[in-house]
Amino acid sequence: MLLTRRIRTTAARSKQADRRLPLLLVTGGAGFIGSNFVIDWLGAGLGPVAVVDKLTYAGNLENLASVAGRADYQFRRLDICDADAMAALVNAVRPRAFVHFAAESHVDRSILGPAEFIRTNVNGTFALLEAARIDGASNWQLLWHIILPMMKPLILFVVAIRTMDAFRFFDLIYVLTNGGPGTATETITLYTYQIGFRLLEVGRASALGVLTLIVVAMMVAALIWFMQRRGREAF
Repeated sequence: MLLTRRIRTTAARSKQADRRLPLLLVTGGAGFIGSNFVIDWLGAGLGPVAVVDKLTYAGNLENLASVAGRADYQFRRLDICDADAMAALVNAVRPRAFVHFAAESHVDRSILGPAEFIRTNVNGTFALLEAARIDGASNWQLLWHIILPMMKPLILFVVAIRTMDAFRFFDLIYVLTNGGPGTATETITLYTYQIGFRLLEVGRASALGVLTLIVVAMMVAALIWFMQRRGREAF
């Protein structure tokens, strides 16, 4: 697992470092993904961990049984939507970073009860951001360490879809600008059209068309793989 390899590599580089590291706060740490992260982190000796989990259907303390007796591990049963409790916890433990796993992720449950998804995924994340802000985190730190990692799947998905959409964008540009002024608005599809139908270089145009098809097919395959991976992680 890539995450495990990275943790072990980091541990190997920090053998001579001071072991009294600031605490890491992990939300949703009793779930499947969160508990494996906590176990790998503590096993690598990267510092103490405080786990926060509401222990709903997705959380089980048995997942953390192997580290329950460790001095560098502590568990707090809290709801991340409880802003006052989260702020008090952050003020008490003064974590060096947040690892935010707490979320509702089952699609079928979101259809049956969307309100709980909004409460946990939106309001709960907001409460965590506010707790971090109270703890002294700057807007840049909130963006870089919390908001962008949470939005990474959505950003990658949108970029992939818009990039593939750009390959088919032809008619509007052809009618309005015809690729001009100069080649300022020329796209790969318009360029292929001009090569094949204006310059009559059919072979070159065919090669460009095949190359475009290969690139789009590779992007579609990568997008499908990414979505399947995210689906497996969610369950």
